[in-house]
Amino acid sequence: MSPEPIVFLPGMMCDARLFVPQIDGLSHERAVMVAPVHLGERIEEIVSTILDMTPRRFA
Repeated sequence: MSPEPIVFLPGMMCDARLFVPQIDGLSHERAVMVAPVHLGERIEEIVSTILDMTPRRFA
């Protein structure tokens, strides 16, 4: 069984560049995703969009 994918959530003023060392280190053993936290006006919209994009289970 492969490990659960990892989903990183950058702060509102950050992007995937924040996690480059972690992505480089972890992507060899599992799927890694950086969630797009800029897709929505309200937290509820952002969370809903992210959950639609992510696998059912993730770390």
